[in-house]
Amino acid sequence: MMKQSSGTMTLPSVSAVALWHGEVSGQISDGMWENSRPHDHYKFWCHLDVVLGEKPSFTRVSGYWPAKRSYALTRLYQLKWDDPRHGTGYVLRDRMIALGRLAKANPGLCNDHPALRCAEYMPATLEEFTRCKTENAWPADYIAKYMNDMTMEFAVNYYATEYTFKELRADIDQIKNAMRMA
Repeated sequence: MMKQSSGTMTLPSVSAVALWHGEVSGQISDGMWENSRPHDHYKFWCHLDVVLGEKPSFTRVSGYWPAKRSYALTRLYQLKWDDPRHGTGYVLRDRMIALGRLAKANPGLCNDHPALRCAEYMPATLEEFTRCKTENAWPADYIAKYMNDMTMEFAVNYYATEYTFKELRADIDQIKNAMRMA
């Protein structure tokens, strides 16, 4: 059974659309805000159609209203981790930058393409990616299944593209602006 759309949110960059699909909506439903009240706050946001357009906008389907409209989305990139398994750093920020970079490099991926799930596992260099892909020798076995969707073309574009923290902040601001219009 298909979900009933609660509306359409338009975002102005492929990276913002990818961030919505690949990180923000998941954090609203099952991550940072999963236990927020009211408990069904995520439903409206997770049933949105999110598309690329010239400027942030929102069209709500009649009869659908968000139970919660304000999320401190900047917390996603400010949260610092100190974990013996993952080290110290900004895990979500790094993951979001990789996601934005992959979408910016490959605009056709922005609408929840399976290759977007590879962003956080991309090695530091194209040479390392090529070796891992050729030998199917990833740092962990579970990464191999994700990397099946990552083509050499996507990877070459990824390594040739820069996506900065400044761009991430701008994309999150665009998402917040669009959400306020609901």
